[in-house]
Amino acid sequence: MMTKAERKYYNEHYNKLNLNYMKVYNMFLRRLPYVILDNKDLVDIKLDVLEMFYRNQNIGKTVEEVIGQNKEEFFKEVINSYCENTLILNIIKSILRIGLMISLVYIICGLFVERNSGLILCSIPLGILTSLFMYLVIRYVKNDAIGGGLNGIIGMSVPTECYKLSEINESVYTFPTYIIILLIMTLSTIIFCLYKKKK
Repeated sequence: MMTKAERKYYNEHYNKLNLNYMKVYNMFLRRLPYVILDNKDLVDIKLDVLEMFYRNQNIGKTVEEVIGQNKEEFFKEVINSYCENTLILNIIKSILRIGLMISLVYIICGLFVERNSGLILCSIPLGILTSLFMYLVIRYVKNDAIGGGLNGIIGMSVPTECYKLSEINESVYTFPTYIIILLIMTLSTIIFCLYKKKK
């Protein structure tokens, strides 16, 4: 959490960014929950990048001059400078961490379902797969509105569909079917993202 002074500094400088700088900065912020684990590092990296953008904007540099032609390389370099471990390892840890948090929500939902054994049993793999799907959306969907909408839909649909399945069939085997569907959707997203990246 930011201190009161840090929050004031953040708001003042963020609101002074032009549209191009703000767009890139927001794209950068969307990466952070999945790669920065320490809260102090999270605050520091937000403020440092904001200060860098604001300073360069004031001397007349365009955002392209600051970050270069490859935004992803810029994001990776900045994030790596704050990460003790490799970027990939941090992403995996964060996907698991966020996935377990989502799983807890699913378990709580399962406690209110009469036939809850399947929902509780499948909550952890469902949570991790949901987290992975959300990361892929954040990583590759450039439009904030579309990305937020997709993550909202998947986040709400998983427990809803599990609840429906629990009412239709008492069998636990119904729930692995839903996991397979979600896994297929996630793999399809990965393939699509890799295809778009190559183009």
